[in-house]
Amino acid sequence: RFLGICHPVRSLSWVSARRARLVSVAVWACVLSCQAPILYFSRTRDVKTGQICYDTTSPELFDDFLVYSSVVSVLMFALPFLVVMVCYGLMVRKLLEPGWGSNERDEG
Repeated sequence: RFLGICHPVRSLSWVSARRARLVSVAVWACVLSCQAPILYFSRTRDVKTGQICYDTTSPELFDDFLVYSSVVSVLMFALPFLVVMVCYGLMVRKLLEPGWGSNERDEG
């Protein structure tokens, strides 16, 4: 959307099926690499009465899990959210430019 609105002509050469696949693979690789440590942090403990399944991780690993979850929150939520907000702001600014999308420039 951002490229189509803010750089409509220039972006025509940037968009291709191959690049779309590469971006998709890169996004999935990032998500999988950020979520893989969850397998390490998942813990259960056997006790006399049964088994304890921890909600996040065991108490021994909780400090490490806190650092991990903070980094993942920034990388997987805050950073994409910031990019989307900046792009939408730039798109709104472009769409509000006088004469954008009309033939006023061509008539002069």
